[in-house]
Amino acid sequence: MSALTCQDVVELATDLLEQQLGALEAEVTSHVDGCAGCRAYIEQMRQTIRALASLKREPLTTEEFTTLLNAFRAPPPA
Repeated sequence: MSALTCQDVVELATDLLEQQLGALEAEVTSHVDGCAGCRAYIEQMRQTIRALASLKREPLTTEEFTTLLNAFRAPPPA
């Protein structure tokens, strides 16, 4: 039985999908294999990655870039 929790897997999911876990990969994979919730979460991430990879990439206009930059710099709404 894996000592990892589902929260641990969520925090390590990106590294798992990018094959950057090293020695932890077997433990994370073991948890995912035995946990339906984590399997679903990882599959949703894989589907999202595939969907995003298929999008056409168009350069931003200066106005679009400025709008996005200002949105990221703004404090979060209360």
